[in-house]
Amino acid sequence: MRAQGYVTDIITELTEKWLDGRDRSKPFCLIVGEKATHREWLPDSTDLGAYDDKEFPLPASFHDLYQGRRAAADQDMTIGKTVRLKEDLKVHVDYGSGFRVSCRMKSTEDSGMEHLGFRCVCDK
Repeated sequence: MRAQGYVTDIITELTEKWLDGRDRSKPFCLIVGEKATHREWLPDSTDLGAYDDKEFPLPASFHDLYQGRRAAADQDMTIGKTVRLKEDLKVHVDYGSGFRVSCRMKSTEDSGMEHLGFRCVCDK
């Protein structure tokens, strides 16, 4: 089967169609694996700009250092350890030329951005 559209919408529509047509007299287990939680992290084109005029406050846990929670501290899925700006966020900049960016990170966090090829200039 080939389908055209945003993959999250397609998966959701197929899932709902299956649920609506299933034999309700039989038990079932359904696991839906949405692709949007993985690279590439782009919304549907109809959703681009949906939050451009909104400002979201930083959560209280934004500067959490995970003290006493080793598994949380060691996990890899963080912006500082995992995100690749050029590929993930489509930010096309020559990072190798000493590119600097202002950020909201504490100085103890900005070292995690070095692997991306630029240094944060933090005003803290």
